[in-house]
Formats: sequence, C-alpha cells, structure tokens
Amino acid sequence: MLKMINLLMIVLLSLSGCIGINFLGQNHQPLQEFTLEGQGQNKVLVIPINGVISSKSKKGLLHSRPGMVRQIVTQLQRAEKDKDVRAVLLKINSPGGTVTASDLLYHEILNFKKRSK
Repeated sequence: MLKMINLLMIVLLSLSGCIGINFLGQNHQPLQEFTLEGQGQNKVLVIPINGVISSKSKKGLLHSRPGMVRQIVTQLQRAEKDKDVRAVLLKINSPGGTVTASDLLYHEILNFKKRSK
C-alpha cells in the first residue's frame, strides 16, 4: 500500500511539470531587457500584446500573473524612467478583448504619450 502511494505521488509530481512553489509572494517574472539588434543609446521598446485583452490576472495552480493591462502599464512606466527609450512600438496580435480592459489600455497609452512629450 505504501509503495502504491509513493508511486502515485511520483506520477502526480511528474505530471505537474515540477512547478515550483512561490513562497515569497512575487507573482510574476521581473521585466527583462533584450537587444534585438544594433548598439548605442537610442532604444525602441517593443511591447507584444498577444491574446485577448483583459485586466484579469492569470491564475495558475500555484501562482498568478498580473493581467495584460497591468503588464503593459508596468512596461510603459519603466520606459518613462529610461531616458534612452526614443519610441514605443505596440506589436498587437489580438482578437480583441473586454471593453473595460481595452478602454483602460487605450487611456494608459494616451497618458504615456502625453507625459513623454
């Protein structure tokens, strides 16, 4: 009986993909900067918007990620602080989304544009 329970535990752990538990409360990966090409100080920030536009956070089995709107706003805030960012490009691959999330995103982008002038 004990061998059967141990075997069941091993199977369940292997099926779960060995997902780590987040004990520190950080719900998402920190933003990272990648250089696609070129050198120098002037940067173009590319923000990919993939999937349904929603402000809902994505809840996993053991952790959650902030919603798409929160992620984009965070990236825009980070771009504001970086004096080398000269342009922001939104790369959108979306079928649409909720009215509220789309409206929030629209206004956040407009406000970013006004503050960046």
